Amino acid sequence: MAYDKYQMAKDKLDKALKGNSAGIIMSYTVNTLEDERVRSKCAEFEGYTAYVSETLIGVNHPPFDEDCRCFATYQIEGIQKK
Repeated sequence: MAYDKYQMAKDKLDKALKGNSAGIIMSYTVNTLEDERVRSKCAEFEGYTAYVSETLIGVNHPPFDEDCRCFATYQIEGIQKK
């Protein structure tokens, strides 16, 4: 099976969105590898944090393109009682 960065990112995001819909307020932060190969578009997003409900893969969440090496880390911001 091929390594599909987009599908892996989507799977992780779907899990975070599932938690979000259950009342767990989730956010994510974009991380680069912070080396000389980081593209300018990716460098602009280093440290960018947003709620998972505002996420669009390829727009404000990695991967930004086919060769993107960025990754997202997820955080729990709070819990809302239903």
